[in-house]
Amino acid sequence: MHASVTVATVPPHHRHRRALHALVVAGRDALEAHARGRAACSPPLRSTGAGLLLSNYISFTNLLQRHDIYSVLPLQTPHVKSLAVTVLIAAAQLWLANFTALAHPGSGVVVDAEGNVYFSHFERGVGRIDTKGKLTYIGNTRGGHWMCLDTDGGFSRTQPLHFERITPDGAKPALIYADGGSPIAVTRGFLYYASNDERMTPGALQVTRQSPDGRTEIFPPDGKRITEKAGITGLAASSDGSLYIAQPNAVLKLAVDGTLTTVAAAIQLKDCDVDYPDHNPGSLLPSLRGIAVDSNGTIFAAAVGCHAVVRIMAAGKVETILKAERPWSPTGVAERAGDVYVLEYTNANGGSAEGWRPRVRKLARDGTVSILLTVPAEP
Repeated sequence: MHASVTVATVPPHHRHRRALHALVVAGRDALEAHARGRAACSPPLRSTGAGLLLSNYISFTNLLQRHDIYSVLPLQTPHVKSLAVTVLIAAAQLWLANFTALAHPGSGVVVDAEGNVYFSHFERGVGRIDTKGKLTYIGNTRGGHWMCLDTDGGFSRTQPLHFERITPDGAKPALIYADGGSPIAVTRGFLYYASNDERMTPGALQVTRQSPDGRTEIFPPDGKRITEKAGITGLAASSDGSLYIAQPNAVLKLAVDGTLTTVAAAIQLKDCDVDYPDHNPGSLLPSLRGIAVDSNGTIFAAAVGCHAVVRIMAAGKVETILKAERPWSPTGVAERAGDVYVLEYTNANGGSAEGWRPRVRKLARDGTVSILLTVPAEP
């Protein structure tokens, strides 16, 4: 997608002013275009920590280059170019103040065969809860959005493009981590993620996959026409090789042969505790994010905009199976042997300044709900 600017014929003494105005407008349009794929958060725009101005400015200028802003502006003179940089920094800070509120806490949660639970802890890394409830952190990570298990270990001796394997070489299952980036899932030897265009860098508009040898392709080639309007907010791999795709109010199924079908569309929860993502009433509810699927094709999804977890049967029936009291809201789910594991964050529909703190709950097959871990508030 390219942001375009039309520079009209104007008197010479107005041209520099018009060019600088066009720069700000183009920068805004680039950020807004990127915000439409904000579920991907790629590259992540950091709103906390040292070096805020520099890191955000770099991300901003990378966005401008991505959308070919420089090529459509008449910045012929050094004076205009220097002044443009000043305006660019000011515009970046203004728009990044709004844009960073569109970020979201982690949605990654997986469970291995032994029952160890791994979850994304924003700005801390990957937390591991063992079967005795002990918490440790693994890998050298600091962000925290998505992760997946590569059960067969196809990526156990290689590093995937755009993402990071944080388990040792040869370890199975391999744990693959996305710091920012898009949702990820592994099945039948492919790592699936979302991208935006033919460059296939992480995004939110179309399904893309890569093999352990680094070959990458959009799959299916024409799938974007179906997925780009609402975007991709979650991915889950099924044991039969199919892939399930979450959108804010729908779930799709991608078969091994590339066929896309709708499992459930225009989902509405009558018992929704409405809490719009980004505090934007224009957001689609229930705002599905992390999803999981069991061996029978039953889907579990975090409905972050309704403070709930929903179950979607293969026939499309949708029901709420778990609710969270405010300020908690589910952001991701995992399933193992009939039990559902739920990652929740405080203030998940607001920015990080509102306070993001994770906990993990378990909904057992018999309906019992237990808290595996609540990360305490920082003093």
